Amino acid sequence: MSPERLDEWLRWHTRKRMIPEYLADVEKWIAKIRKAPGDIRNKPDERKRPDGGAYIAKTTDLQGILDHVAAVRTKFAAGEFELALNGLVTLRERVAETNRRLTARAMRAGNNLLSNLDEHRPSASAAKTAKHRPNWVKWQAMADTIWQKNSNLPVSAVAALIAGKSGVPIRTIRARIKKPGKTA
Repeated sequence: MSPERLDEWLRWHTRKRMIPEYLADVEKWIAKIRKAPGDIRNKPDERKRPDGGAYIAKTTDLQGILDHVAAVRTKFAAGEFELALNGLVTLRERVAETNRRLTARAMRAGNNLLSNLDEHRPSASAAKTAKHRPNWVKWQAMADTIWQKNSNLPVSAVAALIAGKSGVPIRTIRARIKKPGKTA
């Protein structure tokens, strides 16, 4: 068999196997989506126009994709391999665009979550600070008493003494107490 003949045979064989397999995979994919009623891809893809109006995108319509699969299968059965391959390329683009609807929804949800966090973060932070401030004041008072007796002790040693009495981790106390005469 000549190299040209082998190349032609491989291309034909690949086309003959690839196209029906991919079409079957797309049909299974659509069936899986339809079994999940909460999937966003089951709903019409409503998009906004620049003028403020809206329209339903046909490229992500599941029934339209199934019709596209049928058209590609018809071209393939008729022996029009080049047309079937062109149809396969646009079919892949439609499948990818339909799957992007999931990603876009997740991104919008993430942006909304972040904006809510930014909006509520200061009040939540103030509430936590108010809740813990009495402990911090109590620890500082205990530390001041210890430093009056022994001013040479480092902050970590004083924190260890306070932690032994209060049961709070040393690291937590050490971060909150300040040695007299030190500002930061």
